[in-house]
Formats: sequence, structure tokens, C-alpha cells
Amino acid sequence: MVEAVIIHATSVFGNLTGTSQSDAGAILHHLVFGGVPTALCFSFENSESAVLQQKLLSELDPPKELLHISCHASNMALALRTLAQRLGKPIAATILVAAHNELELITLNSPQDCQLLCVQGAATPEQAHATMPASDCITVLPNAQALLRHVVWSHAAASSSFVIAYVMKRSRSLSLAKRGFFPLLPTDGLSFLPLNLEQSIGEQGPFTAILHKASDMLELDAADNLAYNKSFQALIKYQANHETVPFIDPLESVQQVLDRLQVLILLRKMSKEAAFTSRLRGPQFLEVPRIDMWSRMMDTCTAAGLNLPCLVKSVTACGLSAAHAMTLVLRPEGWHEVECMIPAVVQEYVDHAARLFKVYVIASEVHIVEKQSLPDLGQLSREQLSALPGSVPFDSLAGALPQDLVLSAQSQHPAMSLDKKAVEAGAQWLQQQLDLSIFGFDVVIQQQTGDHIIIDINYFPSFKEVVDAPEKLRVAILRHLSVVGA
Repeated sequence: MVEAVIIHATSVFGNLTGTSQSDAGAILHHLVFGGVPTALCFSFENSESAVLQQKLLSELDPPKELLHISCHASNMALALRTLAQRLGKPIAATILVAAHNELELITLNSPQDCQLLCVQGAATPEQAHATMPASDCITVLPNAQALLRHVVWSHAAASSSFVIAYVMKRSRSLSLAKRGFFPLLPTDGLSFLPLNLEQSIGEQGPFTAILHKASDMLELDAADNLAYNKSFQALIKYQANHETVPFIDPLESVQQVLDRLQVLILLRKMSKEAAFTSRLRGPQFLEVPRIDMWSRMMDTCTAAGLNLPCLVKSVTACGLSAAHAMTLVLRPEGWHEVECMIPAVVQEYVDHAARLFKVYVIASEVHIVEKQSLPDLGQLSREQLSALPGSVPFDSLAGALPQDLVLSAQSQHPAMSLDKKAVEAGAQWLQQQLDLSIFGFDVVIQQQTGDHIIIDINYFPSFKEVVDAPEKLRVAILRHLSVVGA
């Protein structure tokens, strides 16, 4: 089983083919934050090579925790000793990684208990084998991404742990990996393998299940409809042909929370059917399927019992930057200023003491965290309203509103306490309805009535405020696998 990795950086990453520099940098992050001691080995022959090293490091942008070793390819035994000294412990099983053109030097000068991996680089498999020394300890990898698979399976095969492939946008993947979500080495019976959808999915397997953030894979198709990109569609096809490898969570379940209108309809159902409706409900809302409806929206809202201020959102909940563009409508003339992707929804906006409760659901556990929210607006005087624009657009991800609006809307309501039991009951009801094991939702408390209003639901949230979230995610995955019989 692999205990450490030493990569001859110049030969492996210097002239990459099939793996971009950014892909290579991501691989280094996954190794380090996946719990694998990793070192880059550089040859210092002259000042020019030192300059090349700095250039390569700037392109790779490796994690700060990555070790750097100055050592020529002809003395990898020294690299191994140096790594052991820095780790403060002996290393029994090490992988030395190099391109095929450097492998002969490394083979002749490496400890016998090291495994050698050859990244083909510019060579074809035949060329690589033809130029390599004859040795049973040499394994040829098709690309640098295959290094991760090799590390994962060297442990998974020995420990009988499940291998969970995962796919999401790179920034999210690396952020979660840094927080300990995705150990490459078996942890609680699971190892995690990042998928590269630009490469053959079959060659990266096998794996037990596929963890995903499907909303990261959305884009507009040729007809301007929101759809999964081609790479993710290929993964969907792969999974359809490997039915024993489930998605976590099922795509049809996740699809429900990608549409704000479906979410609002579900919350209305909760308000009517569930036993906790006296405290927990969804917001009042209107659907806006056509752009010409804005001109008479004030009359439509009045007829539906929706009072200003109101919040306007696109029906599309994620996948596009426009999905996070929202508008607060403060005065009737503000409806003529609204620019929102159609179809859209109009929601009631309630005073809530500028407090929002983020609710994280992982398997059967519910975690609630209080955060600062948008200001109270319903108590603004007529004079204050007249000094503000009729509508205020903002980005929900940034959460920023104009400073004059924030200063005008200081809450005069005492903060009300959260009914935790009602929220936990709502989480259980939503989990049963949505068939999701990993999701989150936001709750605000209407100050005048004490109503707890669920204003948003999303799949696979950040869990930033949940300290032991990586451990709880592993528990959720194991429970999901036990249910589906994996």
C-alpha cells in the first residue's frame, strides 16, 4: 500500500499531454489534502533549471503543504531519505513517479522496495515500454490523473473499502478536499476518487458510487434550455450501464430542488399537509411565466394578497449566474424596472430581524446555524421609501445591498427564538418527500407572526459551519449504500 509519493516534477509536469497544468495542480492538491504525503523532486543543475522550477511551480499552483526536494533523478534514494526525515518517520512503501525518458536513471538508482510509475507523457505506450528498462516493478500510467486511481486502489483493494468517485466544479472540489471531505486513503471504510470527465470514465473505475454536485454541470444548450453538459451526460450514460453504481443522491431527486417553482409548490404542500404548519411554512408566491406580466404585476400581487416589499427570483435555482440575480421591489413603480430571467417567481419578503437560519441535513442529523441576513424593510416610512429606488437588484451569492438601504432599514423588532423542534420536523418531512440524504435549507422568522418560513432549498450545501461535516458525510454515504444494497 502506498504511504508516500515522490514525483519527478520536471519530467512528469514539464511537458504535459492529455493533462493540463491546472489539472496537474489539482492532482497535487488531491494527493496532499487526501492524506498522502507528497513531494515534488527537482534537479538543480544550474541557475536556468532553478528558473524553470519557479515557472513550473507558478503554473501548477500547488498547495503550500506540498514538500519540495532538491535532488537529481539519478539519486532518488536521497529523495526518499529526505522525505522520511521531513515526515519524521520511516516510509515502507513509496511510489516514485517519472516520465518514461527519465525512468532508466531512476530505476538504476532507486531503493528496491519502491514502486515506479511511468507517466507516458508524449510517448505512446509502445514507445514508453521500448525506452524503459526491463523491470516487474514498473507500472505504466496513461496520464497523471491515473496516479490518483493507483493510490486509491492500492489501499482499497487491501482494506476492502468502498471507493466513492466524486464530480463537481474544480473550485468546490478543492475547497472541500482541503477541509478533509475527500480522503484518498481509506477512512471509515471509504476512499474518495475525483473524476476527470474529460477522460475515459471506464478507465478511472471501478467505483462503488458517484457523489456529485449536479448543479455544477448545468449549462444552456443550443435551444437556450438548461441542461447537463456533454461530459456529465456521458457520466449519466455510464451510470445507466452500471446500475449497481448509484448516484448520491439520485439525479431525479436533486432535479426537484433545481427549480424554485417546484420547491415553492412543495413547501405549499407542506403547509397544508404537515402537522407542524402552525410554525413552519413556505413563502407566499406568484409565478411569472411571461415577461409582459411585469407591467400589471402590482394588480396581480394585490389580488393574490402579496404586499410590498417583494423578492423576485428566476425559476432556475442554480447553474447560471443569472440564477443568483434577484430584485427587491420596494414601490409599485419598481415593477417596471425589474430585469429577471423568465420564467420567474415573486415571493413575499418579511421582516425577520436580519437573521437567517441555515439548516444542514446529513442523513438523519440536522444542524442549524444562525447567520446575518438582509435587513427588515416593512417598517420603512413613506419618506424613507421615497428616498430609495423603486427596485433594488442584487446578487444573492454576494448578499450585498446598497448601504443607504441597509442603514435605512435597521430592525426595531426584538429577535424571536427559533422553534428547533418545528424545523427538525420540517427537515424530516422534506427528506422523505425529496428522497435526499444531503441537503440544506434556509429559514427566517417573520417578526410580526412568529411564522418560520423556508425560503430556499439546495442540494449538497457547503456545510461550512458544521465542524465534523466530513465525518458525517461519510456516515450519510454508508447509510445510502446500505439502503441501495451496494
